[in-house]
Amino acid sequence: MSTLHTDLGRLPAFLSSKIEIRDGHWRWIGAFTEQEYAQVRPPGKLPQLAHRVVWELLNGSLPNRLENTCGTRECVLPTHWVGAEHPQFAYRKKRAQTEFTYRGYHLRSKYGLTVRQFEQMLKNQKRRCACCRGPMTGKKEPAVDHDHLTGKVRALLCTRCNLTVGFFEDKKLVRNVAAYLSRFQ
Repeated sequence: MSTLHTDLGRLPAFLSSKIEIRDGHWRWIGAFTEQEYAQVRPPGKLPQLAHRVVWELLNGSLPNRLENTCGTRECVLPTHWVGAEHPQFAYRKKRAQTEFTYRGYHLRSKYGLTVRQFEQMLKNQKRRCACCRGPMTGKKEPAVDHDHLTGKVRALLCTRCNLTVGFFEDKKLVRNVAAYLSRFQ
């Protein structure tokens, strides 16, 4: 029996029953957070990130932060997660600081928003696009929709909706497109 199966057998049923071994990963088949991380609710406790619960049960002490090394958020295999202080992730701290500074400058200069206001808007919208209501997750940052004439910020949109709204700023064009499409229904 492989190490993957042996270690999985050491986990309690509330965890092991929600893990599927596939392609060298422990793929989570239970619940997920809005950010698409595996989530588990241990008996008598609040929901927690599954990879952290698995790590702690199999490895003991838990680092403050774990980083995924396989690029699969649904993977809870402890060997695919390392402590954030691991040398492999030293570059991320520097990049995050640079991105935060640039992002803050961009939001302030283009839209008059602070990073905190942007994050609050995202939270108020429950990390969903204000237009299509789809989840805004992944690597692409939500687009700040704004009136191009007044500069007034309206909401945060996914890239697809932001491009669509940009094309339809002209209300006459919106009516013409709607009339055109209705002819074919």
